[in-house]
Amino acid sequence: MKKFTFFLCAIFLSFIGYAQGVETFENIPSNRSGSYGARLWIGDNGATWEASDARTDQTIDGKAITVRDGSLTTTISGGIGNLTLTTQRKFGGSSGSLTVLANGDVVGTFAYGDSEQTNTIAGINLWGDVALEIQTPGNGNRVAMDNLIWTSPIDSPDYDCPSSQANIGDSCDDGNPLTNNDTINEDCECVGIPVDIGDLCGFENFDNADLSQSYSNGSFVGNNNITWTYVESRDENGDQNNSGIEGNAIMLRRLSDNSKIYSSTISGGISNFSVKLYKGFTGRGNRQVELLINGVSHGTSTPFNDFDEHIFTVDDIDLAGDFTLEIRNIRGTQIIIDDISWTCFEDEGGSIADCEAPDTLEVNNITENSVDLIWSGGSIEYHWLVAYGESPYTPSEEDGELVYGFIDYDSTNFMTHSLGELNPGTQYDVYVRTMCEESWDNLSEWVQTSFTTEAPAPCLAPQSAEASDVTPHTANISWTGGSDAEAWIIAYGVAPYTPMESDEELVIGNAQYLLERLEADTEYEFYIRTACDEDLENLSDWLFITFTTEAAEPCLAPETIDVTEITETSAQVSWSAGSQEYWFVSYGESPFEPSGDVTMVGGNPSVSLDNLEPGTSYDVHIQSICNNFDTASEWTTVTFTTTSTDPEFDCPSLQANIGDSCNDGNDMTENDVVTEDCECVGTP
Repeated sequence: MKKFTFFLCAIFLSFIGYAQGVETFENIPSNRSGSYGARLWIGDNGATWEASDARTDQTIDGKAITVRDGSLTTTISGGIGNLTLTTQRKFGGSSGSLTVLANGDVVGTFAYGDSEQTNTIAGINLWGDVALEIQTPGNGNRVAMDNLIWTSPIDSPDYDCPSSQANIGDSCDDGNPLTNNDTINEDCECVGIPVDIGDLCGFENFDNADLSQSYSNGSFVGNNNITWTYVESRDENGDQNNSGIEGNAIMLRRLSDNSKIYSSTISGGISNFSVKLYKGFTGRGNRQVELLINGVSHGTSTPFNDFDEHIFTVDDIDLAGDFTLEIRNIRGTQIIIDDISWTCFEDEGGSIADCEAPDTLEVNNITENSVDLIWSGGSIEYHWLVAYGESPYTPSEEDGELVYGFIDYDSTNFMTHSLGELNPGTQYDVYVRTMCEESWDNLSEWVQTSFTTEAPAPCLAPQSAEASDVTPHTANISWTGGSDAEAWIIAYGVAPYTPMESDEELVIGNAQYLLERLEADTEYEFYIRTACDEDLENLSDWLFITFTTEAAEPCLAPETIDVTEITETSAQVSWSAGSQEYWFVSYGESPFEPSGDVTMVGGNPSVSLDNLEPGTSYDVHIQSICNNFDTASEWTTVTFTTTSTDPEFDCPSLQANIGDSCNDGNDMTENDVVTEDCECVGTP
C-alpha cells in the first residue's frame, strides 16, 4: 500500500485545491512486469485504466506505470479542475514532456527527466465525464508515472445544472423506454413523461433477469409477463466500460456459440422496434446484432467498436397479431443489450386472391456464397416475390424481393434468379410466390425448397515454425504451411504461457516476426494461428513453439582509464572499451561520488572535460552500459589534478628564485638570500 505523508498532501492541496480523485497505480497488473505490452486494470476510484506499450516493474512512490511509445487513458467522472502527476525517466534517454489530452483536446504537458519531479496543469476546468489521455513523445524514452491527482472544476460553466452541463428545461434522456419528452427539472434531474401504452406496447429492461458472471443458457419472466430465453449469455459485467448502462442488462457471447435471446409469443402486433447496444469487455473487433421477428430477419445493427451507447431501431415493421422477437449476436465478440421496446400495430389486412403459385422450385450451381433458383408453372405473370433465410425460416406476408421476368411456355418454360452473399456451409429455406395482375393484394401461396451452401475450406494453422538468430534480447520467428492466407495472429510470453487477447498482434504479408526486448536466458512460448477472413472470425487452431534466449554477457567495467592533455581548465579522458559501446561518465571535484548528473558516451571511449578549475583535483567515474541499456557495470574511478596558474619559481615552496632577498628569521645575520638549495641563508 502506498503511503502519502501529511506534508506531501499539504503541499499538493495548498497548490491545487481540494483533491477530487487520485490514482496511485497500486492495482496495476504484475504479470510479465518487465515486458512491454497492453495493460488494463481497475484504479483506486473504480475507473478502468489502460496503458499501451507499458511495463509495471518500476517504482517512484511505490508502484508506477512505465510507458515507452504508448499512452495512458481513462475516463474521469465529475470533471477535472487541475491535474498533477509525478514523472521520472527510467533507464537511459533524454528529458522531454508528456502530452495531455482531455476529451480529445490538448490541455497541457508534463515534463520528465532522469530525476523524480511533480508538475501540475492548472485551469483545465472541464465538467462531467472527461476522457483523459497522457501520450509519450514516441522517442523510445521509458517514462514512469505515479500519483495522478485531480481536483474538482473551479469555475462553473454558465449552466443551471453544471454537473450535467445543462439548463433547466433542456432536453435529455432519462434512460427509461416508458417515458418521452425528457427534460431537466428544477432539481437538475432528467425526468420524462410516461408514454401512452397505446404507443408503446411493451418493453424489457432486464430488471427481473438474475444472470451470473458465467455464460449459461436459461430463461426468466420479464416485463409484461413475457418469458425470455437466452443462449450462452451472462450479466452486463457491472458496466466496467463506463458506457452508461443503468441496472441489469444481458451480454451475448459470440456468433460461434449461437448466442441470442428470444421471447415467448407476444400479442398486439409490432410497428417500431428499439434496443440499446454496448460493447462487451475491451477486445478488438466490431459488435453487431440481428433482429428476427417470427424467425424472419428484419435487419442488422450498424457495426461499432467503441464504449458509447448505440440505439438499434427498426421502424415500419407493421406486423399485426401475435409475434416473437429474437436478437442474435452475429459477430465473434461480446455485445451487451438493454432496454428492448416496441410499439403496437393493428391492421385489417388483405387476403390472398386466386393466384396460382409456381409448380416447381429448384436450385442449381450451389457455391459457398451463391445459388441459382429455377421455377416454373403457376399463373402466367411478370412478377414474383422471392424470400429466403437461414433455416428454420418462415416468411411473413410482407417479406420478399420483387423479381421481374416472363415465363414463355412456348419456348422458355422456367424463370431464374440468383442469390448472393450467402454464408458458407449454411442451410437456407427459400420461398417464391406469384404476384398476379401486378397487385400486392393478389398474391399466390408460397412454394418452398431448401438448400445448403458449400462448406468453406478449413482454416489450417501453419505446419511448422522456428526461432532463428536468437540473441539475449531478440529472436526471429518464421513459419510455413497452413491455409493459403496472408494474415496471422501471434502471441508470446515467458513460459509457461497461455495466449491472451490483450497480447495478440496481427501480422500481415510476411510469414515472419522479429521479437525484441526479450529477457536474457529465458524460455519463451510463441503462439501463431492463421486468420482466414478479414473479420478475424475464421481462425485456425494455435501452433506454438518454445525457445530460450541466450544468456547475456557479463557487463564489465573499463579496466583502465587514462587522463591526458591536462591543462589548467581541461583534460582528455579515455578508457579501455572491451566489448561495450556505451558508457556513463560522472565527475566532480574530489572527493566525488557518482550522481544522477551523468553524460552518456557512445562509440568512441573518450570524453573531453572542459571548464575545470586550475590546480584542482577531480574524480572521474566511468560505468559500462550493456544489454540494450538493461544492465550496468560497477564504476571505475581515476583522480587527476589540473595544472596551477601560479608563476614559475626556482624554488616554488618559497615562491622565490636563487639569489632573491629573503629573511631567515635570525637577528644575528644580514644580507639574507635564497641559496641553490632553496634555503634562506644570511651572513653572520
